[in-house]
Amino acid sequence: MPTHDAVRSRQAKASQEGREFQLYVKNSLNANFEANNVKILILNEKEIFNDDHLKELFLIPVRGFNKKWGDVDLVAKNLETKNPIALISCKTSLHGRFSETLFYSTVYKMRIPDLKVVFATPDKGKQDSDRWKSEWGSLTKPTKDRLLAETYMDGVYIDNDYLRTILGFEGNTILGGKVRPFSQLATDIVRWGNF
Repeated sequence: MPTHDAVRSRQAKASQEGREFQLYVKNSLNANFEANNVKILILNEKEIFNDDHLKELFLIPVRGFNKKWGDVDLVAKNLETKNPIALISCKTSLHGRFSETLFYSTVYKMRIPDLKVVFATPDKGKQDSDRWKSEWGSLTKPTKDRLLAETYMDGVYIDNDYLRTILGFEGNTILGGKVRPFSQLATDIVRWGNF
């Protein structure tokens, strides 16, 4: 059984990996939009919270007049209209947290009808064996998470290059349907923003 310190160390490493992946997604998309002179900006949670318009949209009313902040990693903002185009949830692996993303996807789509909600991941794989195995299954043998994503998300964007070069795992997620390559996310955001 792992010690308390070992568990804390593993959790700290996972949290750091998550922050680094989120920053990578933000910087990659912003560089793409800037290079193509597209008026879209990817904002992180702090930047969203400091934007009065976006903050109000992403605060969720609970029990009367209280408001709570949900699972908001990154938001693609149309710089011309000032409106959000997409909410991007970033996780290096699912580890049972995908249900949280699905819940907030449903809530935010009710609050902001035109909002697209997507998931970005390098697909670190299932953590129950020594061999890498995709968390998304395949088109013919989808996992429960893939089926839920196909139903409730606007896309899942996989970056297996990040998986190999940064995280050091070898794996190739089977793409198809709403499970797409990360390289397609910028194009889809531009299309959703009608640019």
